[in-house]
Amino acid sequence: MKKNTVIIACLLAVTLAGCAPMTRRKQIGLACLMAAQAADGYTTNEYLRIGGTEANPLLDDRPSRDQVWLFKGLVTLTLYGLGEIFEDDWEFFYGLGIAGGGVAAVHNNHLYEKWR
Repeated sequence: MKKNTVIIACLLAVTLAGCAPMTRRKQIGLACLMAAQAADGYTTNEYLRIGGTEANPLLDDRPSRDQVWLFKGLVTLTLYGLGEIFEDDWEFFYGLGIAGGGVAAVHNNHLYEKWR
C-alpha cells in the first residue's frame, strides 16, 4: 500500500473515531458517505484495471490507483468538512457525496460488465 492510501485511510479512521461529537443519524450519514465514495473508488479502479478510462475531468484519463483513492478521500473529507462548517446543512453535503458516489459506482459497474 502506498503512502497516499495510508494517509487517507488514517484520516478517515480519525474522522470515524468521533473527533467531533456526532448524533447517531450523522454517524450513519458519514458511514454512508464513506461507503458510496469507496464503492466509486473501487469500481473506478476495477474499470481502469481492465483498460477503461476515467471520465472525471479532475483526473487523468488513466490515473493510478493511489490517485483515485486520494481523490475519493479528498472528496469525502471535503464534504465532511463542509458538513461541519455548515452544521444545519450537513445532510445536503453528505447527500451529494452519497448520491454522486452511488451513481458513479453503478455507472462504473455497468461499464465494467459491458467492457469485459
